[in-house]
Amino acid sequence: MGRFDYRGPATKFIVRADRVCDEQGWRDARVGVLVDVSDYDGRVHPGDRVRCIGWLASFRQAANPGEGDFAQMMRRQGVVGRLAIKARGNCQIIEEADHPLTRARNVLIRGATMTLDYGMPDQASQTNALLHTLLLGDRRQQLGDLDEAFRDAGLAHLLAISGLHLGILVAGTWWLASWFTGRPRWAAIVAIATVLLYITIVPPRVPILRAAVMTVVGCWAMTLGHRISAVAAMALAGMALLIWRPSDVFSAGFQLSFTVVAGLVIFAGPIAARWFKDPLLDRFGTGSLTLRRYGLDYLAVTITAWSVSLPLVAYHFHAISPAGLVMALVMLPVMAVVLWLGYFKMLLTAVWPGGGAVVGVMLHTAGEWTGELVETAARTPGAAITVAQPSALWAVATMAVVAALLAGWFRRRWIAGMISVLICVVWIAGPTIAQRQAGAEAALRVNMFAVGDGSCFLLRSGDQTMMFDCGSSNYFDITSVAIGPALRTLGVKRIDTLVLSHPDTDHFSGTLELVDRFEVGRVITTQAFYDEADERPWTAARFLLDELEQRGKSAERVAAGWQMTLGEAEVEAIWPPGNRRFERNNDASLVLLIRAGRRRVLLCGDAQHEAITSMLQAGVDVKADVLELPHHGSFIDVSPQWLTAVSPEVAMQSSGFARLRYDPWPPYLAGITRCVTARHGMVEVRIQPDGTLQIWRFLDDMEPVASPNIK
Repeated sequence: MGRFDYRGPATKFIVRADRVCDEQGWRDARVGVLVDVSDYDGRVHPGDRVRCIGWLASFRQAANPGEGDFAQMMRRQGVVGRLAIKARGNCQIIEEADHPLTRARNVLIRGATMTLDYGMPDQASQTNALLHTLLLGDRRQQLGDLDEAFRDAGLAHLLAISGLHLGILVAGTWWLASWFTGRPRWAAIVAIATVLLYITIVPPRVPILRAAVMTVVGCWAMTLGHRISAVAAMALAGMALLIWRPSDVFSAGFQLSFTVVAGLVIFAGPIAARWFKDPLLDRFGTGSLTLRRYGLDYLAVTITAWSVSLPLVAYHFHAISPAGLVMALVMLPVMAVVLWLGYFKMLLTAVWPGGGAVVGVMLHTAGEWTGELVETAARTPGAAITVAQPSALWAVATMAVVAALLAGWFRRRWIAGMISVLICVVWIAGPTIAQRQAGAEAALRVNMFAVGDGSCFLLRSGDQTMMFDCGSSNYFDITSVAIGPALRTLGVKRIDTLVLSHPDTDHFSGTLELVDRFEVGRVITTQAFYDEADERPWTAARFLLDELEQRGKSAERVAAGWQMTLGEAEVEAIWPPGNRRFERNNDASLVLLIRAGRRRVLLCGDAQHEAITSMLQAGVDVKADVLELPHHGSFIDVSPQWLTAVSPEVAMQSSGFARLRYDPWPPYLAGITRCVTARHGMVEVRIQPDGTLQIWRFLDDMEPVASPNIK
């Protein structure tokens, strides 16, 4: 749906602020700020001194379960907020970068990007975005569904430039240098030069810097005729990185990077010798020795890396990926082929562009196959298992059990080993099962996801699910960014019924990603949606209907009077009439009344003046205990009468912060529990069979909040 985004190209870069000016004047500052220019600006390069004028605000923290915490990630890099600039003229270059190293780095980055792009078949495709990510760590192009597929398959670490990428590059460089020179010392020098060049081009992140320090130290010692242990090199890398940025010790990247490497150094060799020592292989002579050396060592390395990372992955990302072990075995050779082919293509393009274009076709094909392989793995049942947030104590205890297993401590204490593993499994599985069981006992669960300026509601009753709208005007890939991760965290794998209230993109922009990534039953909408598509065939409405039809999900048309059963709940459409045309799409929005547990929930979409007035004049029974404030909380002249007629105990509002800058609702909502996604993140309302209401607000509550009029 990005093609229907009304916004033009934008430019983003990070500045290290020297001074900040606000209403109190200029103040010294030593912080990082993400500058977001609503325009293309190719003037700015790393090392430039700039003066920027715009709206400075802190980052929005993760507002849905499972959603990546961008604010936390940026804080660990010393970046504390975003400066929104409406025009490139508000960004003035005071002084261009004059440091030779900075200018050289800028030239190298641009040259690497150009050599990778030259002759590629489709530079706007997801495959090209994947190749930029894998080869250069360049995430400026959106991966879309591929990003989510890598996470589901337990391969998200491959998207971050790390020791794996550097190891594959150095291995190829070392082999070529050894073949040409025949001297390990010269091969080590070439490897050092390659590492320094590579870390100059890619973003400076902890995993790649750790690997670079270890590789350079090891190769330098080799040129001097010495050997340095991997543990010593890793300790040196860790100290250097923590001196540079101490806060990284709490980041997932730092912990995973050093834990996995430590596990490989300590356990991989002994495991290969102990677990895979099979006398039967000796009968096959030299071939068996080669198989044992390469094949079984590779298996030992993969098992070790997956095992030691499992507790940290579960702790930081609330998921366990059984498929990750199998996919890691498969993906390393695939990654090696893609990376070597990519680096060769870039080098060849620099000296012979025609040859680079030929290799580019091969590289693009390899990238497509890689993406398809990962997407297939992500669709495999059980690829990723979502768990409740484990404690730090669980992560430490589980890590200790894993280390004991890998070290062979339980070899003659197998009962103790089984008990230890069982304790760790029950420790994490118990809360997960209890959490899901508690929700399953409710007559109805309503989740309002935080999607900025947009709308997405999930209703669950019994074993059935329904989604009411799926869109946002802030993120056209909102399902990949927020809704998808939240659904997986909630354990939702299927949407039985998807309802699209009306043809505004902020209510359906994430639909195609939802259909592609989750099992969706039927799609429901209104005649007004089809009218919009027929009368304006160039719009997103027609594109959506056509794409749904290609996927075998043609939308059904319903109107007031339509009913369906959702588990223990009854759903009824009370608006719009089927034979009426409206001047505005908002007034043709579908309005649903849901009855469950002696309670009523009213979802209004973007119903506005004509729709609300008509329902009130017609005497439609709109009374409800839980109300979605229409049109993201827009206040119009008939809003007080509407609120009186509905008489809710809970008001839900899906909106961004802009709606709260001028907020006329508070005087009218006295005594009503109000939940706003901009303030509270995802909100869950549970209706128990006895009619009790419970409310969870993701950013506020660890325990349920009772509605004021409920015991």
